[in-house]
Amino acid sequence: MSHQPFANFEIVRLEAMIIGLEIDKEQLQRDVYQLKNRKKEILNKKIELLQQKEQLIREISVLRETKASLVNETKDLREEILEIRDTDSSTDDPLCAVCYTRKVVSV
Repeated sequence: MSHQPFANFEIVRLEAMIIGLEIDKEQLQRDVYQLKNRKKEILNKKIELLQQKEQLIREISVLRETKASLVNETKDLREEILEIRDTDSSTDDPLCAVCYTRKVVSV
């Protein structure tokens, strides 16, 4: 009978370990649940950022097209100005062909 108190103590110790492991398991399950929720939040944010990136790419494309159009228009206007300057180079003209402002005519 000298071994029975030791066996009872060992059983109690093992039961306490089991309870401790169950508590750890529950905490780990809560942690996993929180991590899964965080992962969902991160994925949703990633999707949102990708959508914003796509929108910005579209906007940049439109801006590039607008820039190209403006560059062409500017080039055309410069050519028109040069044509006007070449065809109307008289000094009597009170309008400046380059800037379309009144020339100062000295008397």
